[in-house]
Amino acid sequence: MWQFLKEIMEDRIEQIRKSAEREREANTSENAESINVSETFLTILKSSCEVYFLYQESEISNKAKKMISTVEVKMNDIFQNIITYSTDETGFDDDIVLAIAYHNLGHIYLYKEHNFHAAKDHFVRCIELLKGKELDRKAILTAINVLYDLHYVWKCLQKLENCYPLLDKAMELYLNYTKEEDEYPDPIYIPTIFDIIEEINLKISLIVLHKLTLESIVELYLLEPADKHKFVIYVHNLLNKQVTKTIASIDKRVSMYWANASLELANYLSYHDRFVEAKIHLAAADYMMGIHYTLMIKDQDYSASSAMHNNYELYRANIAVAWGLYGIRLLNSSKKRLQCESDKSCEANNTKSESSAKFKEGLMKPLIFVDLEKALENIEVPNTYVSSLDDAKIVFANVLKWFNTAKTFYTVEKDFTTCVEITLNISTAFKYYAEFVGNISEQIKITKERIKVLEYAVSIVLPRCDTLEKYQSCRYLYFHIAIAYSTLLDMTSEEFYEAKEITDEMRMETKRLVKSILDNFQLYLKHT
Repeated sequence: MWQFLKEIMEDRIEQIRKSAEREREANTSENAESINVSETFLTILKSSCEVYFLYQESEISNKAKKMISTVEVKMNDIFQNIITYSTDETGFDDDIVLAIAYHNLGHIYLYKEHNFHAAKDHFVRCIELLKGKELDRKAILTAINVLYDLHYVWKCLQKLENCYPLLDKAMELYLNYTKEEDEYPDPIYIPTIFDIIEEINLKISLIVLHKLTLESIVELYLLEPADKHKFVIYVHNLLNKQVTKTIASIDKRVSMYWANASLELANYLSYHDRFVEAKIHLAAADYMMGIHYTLMIKDQDYSASSAMHNNYELYRANIAVAWGLYGIRLLNSSKKRLQCESDKSCEANNTKSESSAKFKEGLMKPLIFVDLEKALENIEVPNTYVSSLDDAKIVFANVLKWFNTAKTFYTVEKDFTTCVEITLNISTAFKYYAEFVGNISEQIKITKERIKVLEYAVSIVLPRCDTLEKYQSCRYLYFHIAIAYSTLLDMTSEEFYEAKEITDEMRMETKRLVKSILDNFQLYLKHT
């Protein structure tokens, strides 16, 4: 996903660079507008910038340390006056200037002194001073920058739950200011107006800040792809705008980056039970990888490039895994939905449903690709909740097909961990499919097949467990086997209840199942 976003941002920067002369001419008249900064605030701004530059030197002088203390005292006195008395006592631009000064010192504390709590206090004051002014062209750069820096403080303090709201706000400010990349005014950075720092292209600075924001959001998204609704909608809109350009591009990377981003969104959408849109994004990723392959085989270097072919196979395998996970989630959510139909209270207690509801509220329209509708109309994959055994059987068969496709790339020799994860996902698919089968005898057959798949996997991977990390992966196979045997014991017990008498064969089968459960749990615990 990041590669797709990075390409978009770098393309925007390049477009601005190409029109730099025209931008400079436009900026000349714009920058001449009146900046109403009082002498006291201007002095503080200059001092904070001077301290900032002193701290960029390899060795921090005593002068810099004394100066930061002096400036800080003056800033805090003024800030207290602003808070204590009416904000009318200071001008609009004075507040922005003081906010910039607080950001400068906060930046020093964060990146030079590594005093995260002092940095946080300075950034919070900066944000407070800019409240209600963020979208002004004189404040926008600082408003986004301080949110990014404050997120980094929380990241350093390992409070990741505080990071996304700040980055989300920074992204929102950028979008509101740029109006979806239509014409928007050049930002103004007051220190450049007074020649405190050198003049730079501030539109580029704005995009660079947005690029940093997106990179950090992607990091958080990959750690926990949940409750990132605005970001998902934003990325989808970018994908939508790039459809025609991506299809027409002769650059092989473009279609691959697009497909990967669409794939990431599909996983998010299926997690939130938005299966129609998840299917569209998966099918679109498949379609774009087809375009990538067409371009690849036309490349004269393709036959000599095993790396290029391997990269393509990797993406195809990842798409197959995503399709498999989509099917698993569809089976699981469908079963829960059927259960909820008979239990009115379960929906109210479902946190995920609440999150999905919020996502739905945030959508003005479905996340689809209008320009790809015709190309994707023949994708025969269910995208509605499963309500019958026949439908569940179709989904289950597809899940097995997709995961087996992925396993042709993710062999135990090539990627041990992913190979094991795919087997565990197949085990989960068996579990969910069995829940749709009403007949106990059929459930027993399915569960036995599940155990057979898992035990075969153990026989393949165990001889290759030559590191602790591989043993840690393998132990989850034992856990799944133990759970499957436990499920099988429950099912056979139900059959025993219906039997007229308990035979020796039944007793032996029960003992065998109990032993298998204990043995596999012991193997699981052995490697913890």
